[in-house]
Amino acid sequence: MSADRLQRRALAGALWMSADRVLFFAVAAVVTVVLARLLPPSAFGVVGAALVVVEIAAQVVNAATAPALVQRAELGRQHLAAAFWISVGVSIALFGLVWVVTPSMAEFFDIPALLTVLPCLALVFVADGVSAVSRALQQRALAFREAVIIRAAADVVGLGVVSVAMAFAGYGVWALVGGRVAQSALRASGYLARFPHAICGGTWAAAGDIGRFGAGIMAQGLLNSLARQGDSLVVGRLFGTRILGLYDRAYNVMTMPASFLASTFSGVLFPVLSRTQDDPVMLEKALYRTTALCGIVLLPVSALTFVLAAEVVLVVLGPEWVDAIPILRVLAFGIYLRVAYKVGGTLLRSRGRVFVAAVLQGIYAAAVLLGAWFGAAWGTVGVAVAVVGAAGLYYALVSVTAARDIGVRSLPMFATLLPGLGLAIGCGGLAHLAVVPVRATGLPPLASLLVGSATASAAWIGVLALAPRLVGESGEWLRSAAVEAFGRVVDRPGAREAPSPPDTGT
Repeated sequence: MSADRLQRRALAGALWMSADRVLFFAVAAVVTVVLARLLPPSAFGVVGAALVVVEIAAQVVNAATAPALVQRAELGRQHLAAAFWISVGVSIALFGLVWVVTPSMAEFFDIPALLTVLPCLALVFVADGVSAVSRALQQRALAFREAVIIRAAADVVGLGVVSVAMAFAGYGVWALVGGRVAQSALRASGYLARFPHAICGGTWAAAGDIGRFGAGIMAQGLLNSLARQGDSLVVGRLFGTRILGLYDRAYNVMTMPASFLASTFSGVLFPVLSRTQDDPVMLEKALYRTTALCGIVLLPVSALTFVLAAEVVLVVLGPEWVDAIPILRVLAFGIYLRVAYKVGGTLLRSRGRVFVAAVLQGIYAAAVLLGAWFGAAWGTVGVAVAVVGAAGLYYALVSVTAARDIGVRSLPMFATLLPGLGLAIGCGGLAHLAVVPVRATGLPPLASLLVGSATASAAWIGVLALAPRLVGESGEWLRSAAVEAFGRVVDRPGAREAPSPPDTGT
């Protein structure tokens, strides 16, 4: 596939995955608003404690075979069959392990409800294991439209219908459990139906090929999940279910915008970079441009979340969650980092540097756990500061390592963030100036949220549309790509294809 065609496929995939994130963001926001008013913080704390274990196991299952299948240049029937049984075996083994450790986890967190909640939530990663190969085939084919349809249906029915219906019916914490399990089961069913594959004919040689790459990815996934869940582990252990519920909701509100691009990079960037892993010129362009685009999009989001943290919590969660405001204000600084560190990590994985990536993940996990433990002396805000600091350390390490791996300098890469930083200061400052008089009038928080968001959005769109040169060559590329994508949507069938975005370099 030519570089130009691959760039087009990547852009199309990014747009489809962005659409998926928009829909998920909308569903999750509505569900969060509803459930936060139907369920107490302690219910979210119970599920948050259970997810510490479940998410770690799910990372291992998802990393066992799928990345190896995506990264391989050639793939045969024997690899698909071997990968399927490896994934199923790993997921079942971990399911059994969760049953064994459940009493210990309930005692560790001092949450008796985990005795029943944790084994049920463990069904999530069993479904992931059964559908792992199908998801890998979808990524190899760059079939992102199909993935969006499958995920959207599962999100709406699982998170939207099942969770809310069970909450209204009075099932309490089981509304959260039922929604997550239904979502995973529906996703697995959709992937298996759309991307069927062989389950017979695997060989030990094929299993070895997958296992060698998968071992490093599993180690990386395990450590990444430990880093992402380490703060919840500390908060749940030291502060109990109510405080964990507050922290968990603030953390999830922070990750909503971050997940918008995080899944795009995980789902699109990895298969694309795997196809160009031996082309240093394309890898350099991808690293520089993706870093710049992250800054242009997410640094302003971080600034806006910091400015409007109070309004976000009061509108999305409700007044009873007011203690989550200072937590969210600190975590807002992590929105950019949560996505940006995936760029370097994805590049390392695409080039087979899985054990290097695993070592960096280990440093990240240790920084989160130790930082959260010591930061807890200053409460949940101290934990949040430690988490953001650990994310910043990991971002710097993985970015520099990825740049050196492909033979480029780190300083010019970080310099591409300056336009995004300028946008963040401008958009955040304008939003603050806009909401101060609105707050003074005593209007509901929703008014301040709308005014601040609209002001920042108008400023961001205005700069990109009217003066893209102010945010550098990547800003011009983003504007051209958006115009082309919009043109494809509105053009009638058979119309002339819109021209490619100009190659503006790095």
